[in-house]
Formats: sequence, structure tokens, C-alpha cells
Amino acid sequence: MGGGEPVRVRAKALRGKSEKARLLYLQAWFVLDLTESLCRVMEREGVTQVELARRCGVSQAAVSQALSGSIGIRFAVKLAEALGYGIDHKFYRLARRRTRG
Repeated sequence: MGGGEPVRVRAKALRGKSEKARLLYLQAWFVLDLTESLCRVMEREGVTQVELARRCGVSQAAVSQALSGSIGIRFAVKLAEALGYGIDHKFYRLARRRTRG
């Protein structure tokens, strides 16, 4: 479900879902994509959770919890910057709902 997932796959998974289910799915996808990206950067840079925690002045448990999906935008930015990276975002056009008329 990471960043490489085509938009049409996400759109297909959301077809026919309630508004609440759709929002929960999109939120979970966003968090998963963000945490997977952070983990890839950590691996690429050879940085452990312990080292990242030290750089951020937080506990290793806080980093672990964040990488498990309990992460806010501010903390994600802090982690990324401690790794020497910034965070970018992307928008994609939603398929327009067809109305019957």
C-alpha cells in the first residue's frame, strides 16, 4: 500500500464505501506511506531507532511508536529532519462521481 501504489488501485478499493470508511482508509494509507518512507530512509542512512531518538531528544519507545503508525505531522517532520531529509506531499485528482440524471 506504499507510495508506489497506483491511484487507480486506491480508487478501486474505495468504490462503494461509506464516507467514514473512505476517510479511515485514506488516513491509514497516508500514515503507512509516511512511516514506510521514514523506515526506508533510516535503512538507507544506517540509522537505528536508538540513534534517531538520540538525535531528536526523545525516547526510542517514542520513535518505535511513531514508526508503528502513531505519528503526527510535526513529529514526522522532526524525524525526517534528524535524518537530513524533508517531507514532500502529493495530491491526486479523485475520480468524479457519476450522477444519474
